[in-house]
Amino acid sequence: VDMTYNGQRQMWEVTGDFVAGEFKFRANDAWDLNLGDNDADGSLEGGGANISIAADGNYTIRLDVENSTYKVIAN
Repeated sequence: VDMTYNGQRQMWEVTGDFVAGEFKFRANDAWDLNLGDNDADGSLEGGGANISIAADGNYTIRLDVENSTYKVIAN
């Protein structure tokens, strides 16, 4: 899913309906640069583990590249 840059928040984000499962962040529709979360603590690592979404629903996902963090917010 493509994300949009939010200049006010200075981070990438997307809002939509997601199914329970796993995801990672990747750049330019390729896997050479991908970010996951090894400790499920909201802090990203290059090539890290998949990130889980526990339940189907509408979520806002925010990616802060500068601080290597992300948030998954249920709407």
